Amino acid sequence: MADPVSHEQWTKLREGAASDSLIREEIWLDGKRTPCFIAVDGAARLHLLIAVADDQQDLPPDLHGVVARYADADEPFIDISALATLEAIVTPMFNQIVLSVVQEGRDPVHIVTEQMELLRKAFTRVGAEISENKQIGLFGELWTLLNIMIPAIGPRAASQWSGPLSEKHDFVGIGAHIEVKTTTRSEDKHDISRIDQLRAPTGKRLLLISIQLERTIAGEETIGTMRDHVIAALNNDGPALDAFERKMAAMGWHDGLVQTGSLLKFNVRSALPFDVAGNFPRLPDDYAPPRGVIAIQYTINIAACAVLGSDECLAIARTM
Repeated sequence: MADPVSHEQWTKLREGAASDSLIREEIWLDGKRTPCFIAVDGAARLHLLIAVADDQQDLPPDLHGVVARYADADEPFIDISALATLEAIVTPMFNQIVLSVVQEGRDPVHIVTEQMELLRKAFTRVGAEISENKQIGLFGELWTLLNIMIPAIGPRAASQWSGPLSEKHDFVGIGAHIEVKTTTRSEDKHDISRIDQLRAPTGKRLLLISIQLERTIAGEETIGTMRDHVIAALNNDGPALDAFERKMAAMGWHDGLVQTGSLLKFNVRSALPFDVAGNFPRLPDDYAPPRGVIAIQYTINIAACAVLGSDECLAIARTM
C-alpha cells in the first residue's frame, strides 16, 4: 500500500500554491475517502488537516517550526503545519497520523500529541550544530545566490547551486561556473583546496567571488536570515524552493538551529567578483603534480587583481 502522503504530492501542491491562499488535496486510502487533507500555503508551509468532532482538547506545544492548531471551516479541523525544510521529517509523521486515525480509529489529538513528542525527542538527539567554518562558507554561497545568481537567472539559480553537492565549483551552468571564497580575515587572501579549483571548464568562463565577513555579536545577518532572504527572492516558485530547501538540509540546516544560539552573526565587509583568466593567480591549466602527490593546497593573494564591474559579472552569470 502506498503512503497516504508523498513528496510528489507536496511538489504538485507547491506548483499550484498562490501567495495569499491555501491549496489542499483530499487524502484517499484504499480507494476510500478519509477525513484528512494535505495542503500548502503561500509561505510554502506544509499542512495536515484532520476533521475532528470538537476543538476542546489541548493540543501539543509548538516544536521547531511544527505547530498544531484548530482551524475553523465547515467543521473543526486539527491543522498540523511545518516549515518546508522539514518535509523529509514530517511526511513520515503525517503518514503515521493518517494511518492511526483512519485504520486504527485512534483519537486525532492523542496521536498528534504522541507523534510530536517522538519528534521532540528526535530533535534532541540529532539537532547538531553547523561548524564555524561551514557557516562562513555557506554564508558566502547564500550571498552569491541572493545577489548574483537570482538577479541574473531568477529561481532557476537554486538548481545551479552545486556547493552542497561537493562539486568542484559552487555554481555550475552552461556558459560559466562560479567559485565562492569566503573569509573572516581582513586580507585579500584565499586558500585553494584543489588542484583544479581555479581551472575554468573547457569553453566556459570561471568567476571567483571573494567575500570578506566581519564576525561580530552586532552583526545583522546569519545563515538563517540569509536563508530567509533567498526564500523570499525565489518568489514562491515551488520547484526552486524545493531544490533550495533540500540543498540547505544537505548542508546541515535544520530549524532548531535558530533556537540553539549557535548561529554566527556577520556583517559583509566586501564582496568582489573576479574573472579567473589571464594573469589571475592560480596553478597553470596544464600543471600536473609529481607522481605520488594526491592533494595540494595553496593560498592566493588577489589584492592586485582587476575587479569585474557588477554589470559584467551579471552578464556572465546570465550565461549559466
